[in-house]
Amino acid sequence: MSDDPWDGPFTETEAYFSLCESGFEALAEGRLDRAEEVAAELEGRRASVGFELRAHARLQAGDPAGAIDALEAGTAAAPGNWVLWQLLGNCCSDVEDFEQADAAYERAASIDEADVDSVALNRAVMASRSGGPSAGLAALDAHEPAHLAQRHAALASEYLRELGRTQEALARAKVALDQAREDQDDARALLLVQCSHALREMNRRREARAAAETAHSIERGHPEALHALRLLDPEERGAEHVPLRVLVRGAWPRREGAPAQGFFTTYHAVARDAEEALGRARSLEPAEVRDTLVVEEFEVIEGDADAPPGIYGMSGLSFFPSDERG
Repeated sequence: MSDDPWDGPFTETEAYFSLCESGFEALAEGRLDRAEEVAAELEGRRASVGFELRAHARLQAGDPAGAIDALEAGTAAAPGNWVLWQLLGNCCSDVEDFEQADAAYERAASIDEADVDSVALNRAVMASRSGGPSAGLAALDAHEPAHLAQRHAALASEYLRELGRTQEALARAKVALDQAREDQDDARALLLVQCSHALREMNRRREARAAAETAHSIERGHPEALHALRLLDPEERGAEHVPLRVLVRGAWPRREGAPAQGFFTTYHAVARDAEEALGRARSLEPAEVRDTLVVEEFEVIEGDADAPPGIYGMSGLSFFPSDERG
């Protein structure tokens, strides 16, 4: 292997960015062999992001030990890359090697370029796994976040609920929500989900539903918001329930001077059939389109055999000129 330094001039070239895009796109599409090939090419060009890509591919393949091997090689080769140290900490935490995880987080936080808020957040998750929610809460409260304050508050609210301090959990989430910026969509959604959980536990179910629905409206299909809504409508899974992918067509409200538009969207659901899945999802769509929704096609997919009925995922809206559909 070359003696050139890691993360040198190549990482500022168009070829580097093209390789990274290709590798992470392959990862997102589940083409793990291709992701590993790109990782090897990046490593061969002494770009330490290759170790990160390789680790993610192995995690996605269900091989945490292989991911740890890749990250240990990466941190040895490029010890100044804080992202590799943090990811190594996360992987060690996942396999309950908490001593190694803590050491990795310590190294990550010591690097000047590190996002210390991110490291502290992940370290708190590790602390909760090893010592319970009180340890996680203590780890969060030991760090004063700069730019991830809302995420820290959402996690703190979760730990407070686990400790039975539901009123405090709700108050902490509400304060952080009031301080959140309008552009912090994911953080606001997470805080609203925590509000929903706390309100449900206080038997304030109408408010809990409103909070979860608002989270979903901020970030369509937010998985934690969908989970909060399923908890508000618990139902035992029967033998007739199956995991489904349902393609639905609808009509968007026509605006003055604008052409008529239709749209497609996809739901991932556990239901008896596609019509039931649509019925469960209808209330999650804007009121003005609910009556226009029809099932276009569906298929049974693989899924958790024990997952209760409900909506588990929603795609975005793909628009088309409505006259194309007749």
